[in-house]
Amino acid sequence: MITKTYQGLGHNDLDHQLGFSIIHLANDGWYILSIKWNNANNIRHIVYETDENFKTLKRLQDKTIIACLWEARLIVQESNLWQKHILSNNLLTVTKDAGDKYLSEVFNGKL
Repeated sequence: MITKTYQGLGHNDLDHQLGFSIIHLANDGWYILSIKWNNANNIRHIVYETDENFKTLKRLQDKTIIACLWEARLIVQESNLWQKHILSNNLLTVTKDAGDKYLSEVFNGKL
């Protein structure tokens, strides 16, 4: 399911193969944010609505919505990890070692 959500972003030559997803149960339903790192310090994202069984996937109609404040906290956390493992090393390209270190730090829980 998550792999499918990234396909909705399409191709961009500056995309990295690294990104993250946020699965969020809000008061009005389930949302999946799929976010991919682009260039040095940009993110591209797409937001979907889904059902509680994750069987349906529908792109959020209002494409101007970026994230709620709870999701934004996770985006900031991921940004800090990207700075720590990728940007602080002045890497022009993401090495396997740096990418592995970035991916090794995972948040799984409630805010």
